Amino acid sequence: MTTILFDSDSLIKLTKAGAKEDLVNNFNAFITLEVKEECIDEGQGKPDAVIISQNIENNKLAVVKNEWKRNEISGLKLGKGEISVYAASCQIKHDIISSDDQKFLRLLNQLGKKAVTSSSLIVLLYKKRKISKERALRLLDGLKEHVNEIEYDLCKHALEEK
Repeated sequence: MTTILFDSDSLIKLTKAGAKEDLVNNFNAFITLEVKEECIDEGQGKPDAVIISQNIENNKLAVVKNEWKRNEISGLKLGKGEISVYAASCQIKHDIISSDDQKFLRLLNQLGKKAVTSSSLIVLLYKKRKISKERALRLLDGLKEHVNEIEYDLCKHALEEK
């Protein structure tokens, strides 16, 4: 089964769009303790924080406690969540990192890590036949206000091609 490691940005957007449930029900989903703190502790009381917390309680979303102090990206201007996701990606077996932070995505690409945007995960769900095209298009529309126009258009095109 595909294993995805989420950063906060991607996880929150997917939750707001209603797509996270499809992902956690069809893939192994992980976050770091720092991502949990950003999503739940700092987002206390917000609907997406409640949903993410329930996923953790129901073992749909696993929390990775990694042992990291400093690593090759610690000095870069990234948040603690992104740095912890990178550290976790060096420690646990995973297939994909999901982020919508363009700087982080470029860095991951340079470091040879497979990373995709939140909207690309919706396309992946469809391509792996986990959801219908209609559902994928609805989920992508739910993400539209949270992602850039080019990313949205590329993913919509990928869903509509035969």
